[in-house]
Amino acid sequence: MSAWTWTFVKATSIPKDIVNNICDNSIKNETNIWYYKKWQTNPQTALKEWFKMHDEERDYFIEELGVSPDKLTHESLENELKKYIKDIKEYSDDLSLVKEGKLTLDECLRKHKIWEDKGLGHPLCYNIDDDVWVNLPYEIFRLREYSDMTVSNGLKTIDDLIKYLSEPNRQHNLIWWENNNMKEGMFPEFEARLKEYYGQFGDGNFSVHFG
Repeated sequence: MSAWTWTFVKATSIPKDIVNNICDNSIKNETNIWYYKKWQTNPQTALKEWFKMHDEERDYFIEELGVSPDKLTHESLENELKKYIKDIKEYSDDLSLVKEGKLTLDECLRKHKIWEDKGLGHPLCYNIDDDVWVNLPYEIFRLREYSDMTVSNGLKTIDDLIKYLSEPNRQHNLIWWENNNMKEGMFPEFEARLKEYYGQFGDGNFSVHFG
């Protein structure tokens, strides 16, 4: 079993250095999408390949994905692709403004509604009770077991997190890293690391679950 540790943090509570990393990763992921990259050098080739992909998989789009046939005409597909290109460009530009301190990450994610399935998917985030929760895509530890928790009802205080991880039955499933060395179970050093890492966000501003 190799379950992941999922850490989500309110966008308003993420320190600047982590915000910058999120912006860099999101810009890289969005602008490296094949059709966006190809559009920058040869729009006609990108459009031709876009048509070919949808023409060859037409039955799949209609029967499996429920796409209406009128959305698969070349005119509709061209408009769709141009919208994706425009959205990626505007989003990437706004992420750069976040790095420059001219826009907050919270404002940027809300403006583009990244939690909606509109072709933009980085970073992974949710809007829950009007708070934008952002996934931090790296782990300082892993609990190799699944839980029924979600972002909404995950572990949201340092004390609750330490208590949960300290349960005797979880020690063989708990791994963490120190100076690139993997260790197992709860130790004072790991407890201190948890307090340091999650303390920078503050109780109630992070949510941890496993799966």
